[in-house]
Amino acid sequence: MPGLRVLTLAPRVWEQAGQLHARTSRLLRVLTLGSHSRHVVVDRRGGWVTIVHRRLWLTERRTIPFRHVHRIDYDFQRYVTSLGVQRLDGLHGGDELESFRVSLVLRARTDLPSSHADQGEEQVLLFVFFGEGRGGPQLIDFEGKQEELSRHYVERLREYLGVGVGLGTPQLADQHGRNWACASCGRAGPPRPGRCYYCGGALELAERG
Repeated sequence: MPGLRVLTLAPRVWEQAGQLHARTSRLLRVLTLGSHSRHVVVDRRGGWVTIVHRRLWLTERRTIPFRHVHRIDYDFQRYVTSLGVQRLDGLHGGDELESFRVSLVLRARTDLPSSHADQGEEQVLLFVFFGEGRGGPQLIDFEGKQEELSRHYVERLREYLGVGVGLGTPQLADQHGRNWACASCGRAGPPRPGRCYYCGGALELAERG
């Protein structure tokens, strides 16, 4: 079943005059009474990323030059919110919530030795795309559009910044204990049919070793 936008909590993303904008959703701003808001602007011509983050009465502004961005980090997590009962196989996963976290990883500090370079990297959170996931076998199972929306945002970030996506998605099994991977590049993906975040290939069941 196609994803539903109403079941997704995600930033609004748009492009204007050579800039990629993303802003905290209006729903979240209403729920927090305006105490939480983030606006990220990626300026292709200027070569910088501006992050304006408001928390309560404090507003923080940060500007990051493109040359400082090493890669994009794209992290997937899922949370089971209920259990279903299957007569033959016992318990299986029911409803699930999913989150796709998009961050920038900045280049390591130059004053550290190469053996500790990874410790000098800084991760800067941009947004989390959150929504209803695809649960176990049910008669009707609605899901959100968090994967589609987050992947589109990551793709636009890649084009604007000219950097790649991070180290890879952790291997997670579906409710039957099966792993999924990209048929083209072999990288792990969310445990369900879909598209690879890295090359766009189809996700399929991974062969057991």
